[in-house]
Amino acid sequence: MADIQNTNTNPSQPVKDKISLLQAHHDCVSACILCYDDSVIVTASHDATIVLWGAQDGSRQEELAGHADRITDCILEETSHRCDNQFRARFGWHVYRLLTASWDKSVALWDMSGSATNKIWCDSESSLLLSCDFNLSHQLVVAAADSGHYHVWDVRSGEKVTTVKGHTNTVTCCRFDFGGNNLCTCSMDCRAAVWDIRMWKHLLKLRDHKHTVSCCAFSHNNHWLLTGSWDTNLHLYNLADGSFRSQGPVVLGQHRGCVSSCNFSKDDRRSCVLSHECTRFADCVCWL
Repeated sequence: MADIQNTNTNPSQPVKDKISLLQAHHDCVSACILCYDDSVIVTASHDATIVLWGAQDGSRQEELAGHADRITDCILEETSHRCDNQFRARFGWHVYRLLTASWDKSVALWDMSGSATNKIWCDSESSLLLSCDFNLSHQLVVAAADSGHYHVWDVRSGEKVTTVKGHTNTVTCCRFDFGGNNLCTCSMDCRAAVWDIRMWKHLLKLRDHKHTVSCCAFSHNNHWLLTGSWDTNLHLYNLADGSFRSQGPVVLGQHRGCVSSCNFSKDDRRSCVLSHECTRFADCVCWL
């Protein structure tokens, strides 16, 4: 169901009113993404489904049910392969693949280039998967596991490339940098690590947080790394000059609750962080 309540009359001003209420999932929504020139919204949920919505009218366009347990993460990536005429009629020329990770211990790749979304491949592991990401520079995908490992596949074939034991506790997040050669992983062992994916070796071991490191993000120019933690702090590492090695990271905080998500703006001039404290509040904070 969609409740459309757009009351914004000045397009130059940010929208502060509720535009639409999208109701289809029966459990928590774990991820939400805008795509196709902001015309489509993709939501993933703990009810083990993915739903595609029309962003303008809130119409429910498609539901995907390919997992047996809660979906913990989903990532969209634009591809260069050709799409059919029915797809162009729906979404235009952009073509995307969707990657999902789940508590059912599987990672799945979906093709969104046809009139309906189809699963390309799916692979299962022995432990819960909590995060995933694309690396099209090397044609790889990665998923983080609660066993302390991260797993890597060939995006084209779905064949396993490697499994690395990176942490002593659950890996909560995994993100490639924009150059494609480095990977950051975060863990409940209170550490973050940066890896050279050409050798799958540590470049950095970051031990500055006092609690679970829940999220990470590289800046688009790869000069900065953000990590967020349940210790309520956001840490900013200058990878370009390495000043954190002697001075430590820049600490942005404290936030009112556990930091659960962080990212950079496209121009790398701002960062955004989501924090929450159970049953009381959730904050979204932007830093300059």
